[in-house]
Order: sequence, then structure tokens, then C-alpha cells
Amino acid sequence: RAMLLHHGEPGRPFALFARDPTQEAEYDAFCRLLGRHVRLLDLGAHYGFFGAVALARSPEARVLAVEPSPAAVPILRANLRLAGGEGRAQVLAGAVGARDGELAMLAAGPAGEQYMFAAAGRPDAVRMTQYCLATLGRHAGWTPTLVKCDIEGYETAMLAGANLSVLAAWRAPLLLELHRAWIRREGGDPEALLRRLAAAGDRPLQDSDAAAEVSRLGMGSFMAVARGSEEPLRFIELRYNGAAKDKAPVVLVGKGITFDTGGISIKPAPEMDEMKFDMCGAASVLGTFRALGEL
Repeated sequence: RAMLLHHGEPGRPFALFARDPTQEAEYDAFCRLLGRHVRLLDLGAHYGFFGAVALARSPEARVLAVEPSPAAVPILRANLRLAGGEGRAQVLAGAVGARDGELAMLAAGPAGEQYMFAAAGRPDAVRMTQYCLATLGRHAGWTPTLVKCDIEGYETAMLAGANLSVLAAWRAPLLLELHRAWIRREGGDPEALLRRLAAAGDRPLQDSDAAAEVSRLGMGSFMAVARGSEEPLRFIELRYNGAAKDKAPVVLVGKGITFDTGGISIKPAPEMDEMKFDMCGAASVLGTFRALGEL
């Protein structure tokens, strides 16, 4: 996977997309959503990885990249230009929020890859111009066909009010990086945000928290097998609320792999047909829940 680098500083975060399971899953999901005529609205574009990929993959692609960091914006502009974005890419320096105005923000500095985050009430915060989605759509001059959102824990404030109606009207897939821990630390509820999106008709197409949790727990074997698939790993949690609340739950855990992409060349031919059983653990749990629903 080619990486376009303007100078050395973006090298480390760009390289994560080639070796970190969480970032790789996000990248793969993004590529599956790209079409020849993609119109990408990149919210929290940082150094421009996703915009550069979209521009490099199709001469018909158009990008509007929104980024508040004064340190990152020049690198962002250069990377989009190197990806062939002259006349096809726009960069808007600012933040995104529920309404036009200003947002108090702090910079993480060089050690934090120059990311900026909302910091209401901080005396050392700087005021950045904030744009709502309707304004960004008018600025672009086209209707987005894909929205990527990575705004460092500010998702609950941005994905609200009129912005939800705008997203619904665009009918564009939403690639959302949901910072669950950050949202909870600020007193928010990430699950409530997902319910709000679902009620508005919007469904995030990628939530990389499952891969992040697997990485944190040191589940190396699970991550290694999952990297053999184009689909990101998933935890599916089902609940059947049929018992009294004071009773301890019965928990069923099952692993499922629909096809072992490495096995076809290293396993003896007589055993290849048994690869279909690699999904039996997850299938047994799903089948149990289906049976519960039919009883």
C-alpha cells in the first residue's frame, strides 16, 4: 500500500495503517466504500491519509478535507497535492460542530501528532472557526457520497441537531471513528449516540472499538487470524432477557471463521473440507439464540 508523505513527521501515523489491526480494519472498510466518482467529506483529516487514498485511486474523486490543527494543515495540503488533488481537493482549516461559530480547542503537540481536541473552559485553549455540515456541503459545491469522521471525542456534540438531518438527506455512508473512552470521560454515552444515529436513519459502517479491545487484551492469535480477511473482526453480543433480574446470566462464547485464507495452501488436501467447521463455535451460539426466540 503506497503511502504519500510530505515530510518525516507524518510517517509514524501513516505507517500504522499497514501494521496496526485497528487502523488496518478502518482503512479496509474505507477502501470498500470508495467508488470511481466518490465525493469524500473528510472530517478531522489530520495529515490527509484518507483523502490521498481517494484521490490516488480515482481521477474522478473529489475531496473536502476539514482539519483544525495549524501544524497539520500545511502537511495535509501538500499530501493531497502529491496525490493528484490539484483542482480536485479542497482544504478547510477549522473544526466541525453542530452549528457555525467557534470552538475552544487545545493542541496535543508533536508528541501527540499535532492532533487538536475540544477543550471548553480551558484558559489556554485557542478559538477555532467551527462549521456545521450544511455549511461544509455548500463550501464543497457537491453532495458528499462518503463522510469520514474522526474528531477526537467530539462526536456526540457534532452528530446532533440539524447535522443529523443533513446526513440523512445526503444518504452518504458514515465512516465513524467512535472514541468511546473519551466520550465517557467527558460524561457522554457513546451507545446513546449510536441510537441517535440509528433513529435518524444513519448507521456507522465502521466502529473499530472491537479491534482496539482485542489488541488491548493481547489476543494476538485472534488478531492474526482476523488479518487474513478483508472484513474487520467483530464481536457480536446478543442478549435474551428471559430470566429474573436477580439470576446470574448464562454466557455462551463462540468463535467463528468463515474461511481460513491461509489453510488452503498449507493443509493436506484430505482435510481441506473440514475448514467449514471453523465457524461452528459462533454458529452454535447464534443458533441457540434463534432457538430461544422460537420457543
